[in-house]
Amino acid sequence: MPKVRVPRKNVTPGEIVTVLSRRLGAGYQVESDGGRRVTVRKSALRYANISISDQPGASVFGVHGGGFIVLRLPRGRRPAPLPRVPQPLNLPSAVSAARPPAL
Repeated sequence: MPKVRVPRKNVTPGEIVTVLSRRLGAGYQVESDGGRRVTVRKSALRYANISISDQPGASVFGVHGGGFIVLRLPRGRRPAPLPRVPQPLNLPSAVSAARPPAL
C-alpha cells in the first residue's frame, strides 16, 4: 500500500476532507467515516481509501485504491494504406507478339 508521510502530527480526517475536496474539485466526493479513514470517490466504481496513522513527529496516510478497474488500451494510429500497384493490362495477342521477350 502506498504511504504518504506528512511532517505534522495529529492530522484529522476533517482536515484531509477539506484539503482533498478543495484540490480535487467537484468531480470527486470526499468523506470521512467518523474514524481515522477517508474515502475519495470518482464514481460508484472507482474509489480510494485513506487511513491515517501517527508516527513520532508525523502523520502517515496509507492509500488503497479500489473499485472496478477498466483497462483501456491506447488506440494506435492505423498504418497508411499501401499504394495500389496497377495490374498489368491484358493486351491483345498481336500487341504481345510485337513486344520483345523479357530477359
